[in-house]
Amino acid sequence: EIEIPQGVVNIGEKAFARLDNLKNIDIPDSVANITTLAFYRCNGLVSVQVPGSVTAIKNGTFRECNNLKKVILNEGVAKIEGSAFVFCSSLEQIKLPQSLMSIGSGAFDNCTSLISVELPDNAIISSDTFKECKNLSDIVISDTNNNYIVKNGILYNKNMTRILCYPAGIKDTEFFVPDTVKTIGDFAFYGTKALESINIP
Repeated sequence: EIEIPQGVVNIGEKAFARLDNLKNIDIPDSVANITTLAFYRCNGLVSVQVPGSVTAIKNGTFRECNNLKKVILNEGVAKIEGSAFVFCSSLEQIKLPQSLMSIGSGAFDNCTSLISVELPDNAIISSDTFKECKNLSDIVISDTNNNYIVKNGILYNKNMTRILCYPAGIKDTEFFVPDTVKTIGDFAFYGTKALESINIP
């Protein structure tokens, strides 16, 4: 267990990398910056809460934290960069704040235990944000979401002209692409196991 003193502003690159025995860390709200790979391969870490004073979760911050199950990002966090939680294979639950504006490429790549995720109203995601999330079957958005719509579990842009993510955990064997769709995003169907046929208009 580590308690970071109040007053610390910056957690440096690879500061806690490969600390397999670290199970709990208390990050104070004085911290404004957690750098790249700060908690890389902290395989003992089970849960973490990031204060809203941290505006961005940097590239690879929690990369390969294999036992990380729960993440809470408090209001104030505005950006999750690419590969921030890549290969967090035990991640089951993540709370994304309404302050979040963007989620980068492959941010949750290979989070194979993630089943459901709720997107904030203003967050922009990449088509491969949830690549290789083999059990993801439920993307939740509110009616007031400004960028996306979910229909039958599939994530589209607001006017349904682009498919962004067909969650790999959906069990349907057949899918008919709606007539409104003009483009299919990168990796949109990547890792889907049950799908046997697809009809493209």
